[in-house]
Formats: sequence, C-alpha cells, structure tokens
Amino acid sequence: MGNTFTVYEILNISNHKRYIGCSADVKSRWNHHKHLLRLNKHNNKHLQSSWNNHGEDNFIFTILFQFESIDEMYAKEKELVKLDSNLFYNLSEGGKGSSAGFKWSDESRKKLSESKKLTAKNVMTQEVKDRISASKKGSIMHASTRIALEQAKQKKCIANGIVYDSIKKAAEANNFKVSKMRRLIHSDNFIEYSLF
Repeated sequence: MGNTFTVYEILNISNHKRYIGCSADVKSRWNHHKHLLRLNKHNNKHLQSSWNNHGEDNFIFTILFQFESIDEMYAKEKELVKLDSNLFYNLSEGGKGSSAGFKWSDESRKKLSESKKLTAKNVMTQEVKDRISASKKGSIMHASTRIALEQAKQKKCIANGIVYDSIKKAAEANNFKVSKMRRLIHSDNFIEYSLF
C-alpha cells in the first residue's frame, strides 16, 4: 500500500470558520497544529487568536478526502480554499505552490526548532511543578487503574517479526524511545509493528 495523501479541516464550531490543509502524515500534522496552538505559537495568527478566544473544545479536526496521488491532494485543497476571511483561516489559496516548495530562512528554522522544544514540562516554573507534586502526594490510585496501567506496560508486541514481552523491551531492542515504538505500533502505516 502506498502513501495516503489527506485533505483535512480544522473547524471552529462556534463560528463555523475553518482552516483547510493537506498532509501525507495527517496524524503528525494535526498533532503539530495542536502543539503550536496550545503554546500560542501557531504561525496563522487568525487561527491562533480564534483558538485562544473560543478554546480548544470548540475546534474539530476532520479528514475530508484521501488520495493516492499528491497532485490530487493539492488540487482538492486548492479547490476547497477560498480566501474569504469570514469563512476561512487560510492565509494562502492552498495547492502545490502554497507551502510545499517554501524555503524556510535560517531564522525561521531556529524559531521553529525552539518552539518544538517547548513542552509543558520545561515551560512550567519550579513553583508550579512543586504545587502539582504537593497536590498529588497522599493520593491513592484506584486499584483498577493500577492494574490497567500494569497490563498496558506488559502488552506483548511484534516488531519486525520478533515477539517482545512489552513495548518497552521492543523499543530497547530496536533502539527507539518507548513513545516512538507506541506510535509505530498504533499506526496503520507500519504493519510490521503491532500488539500481540
């Protein structure tokens, strides 16, 4: 099976304004949008402002079309995008020339790299971390939650034809981080990785 090229929509349900985009890796693209929006760092200031005003719960991500050809994907995106600021957050008309051939300046690459390094873990002050830690002290995890977490840690999986006792062991054997191994296992694009 070849690549799947996807045209997607981010819809603000409170005002019915939308952003149309396309990607060959739609899960990663949506996660990237959310990551930047949550950090208030999205390059589309109209979308960012609306996200800030209306809140994350008012946005729905939907796959509109999937194609086997990148040219079909770009053509559909261009067909759907109208540069009407009352209806769309898009800043360009879409299609092949919109950002696919775009060359990032060194300064822009550096800014993007820095924004990707920001996570809740290293953005929080020590005071906030201490308050969260204090609030968790003495709390008892429900037995069913503890059991479910233990079972999840011990799920057998297959990676490249080899059965492993856990995702962690599969990740270690393949020199991956556990998070990457989980993504590979749960992705439809990598059939050689799965839960057993």
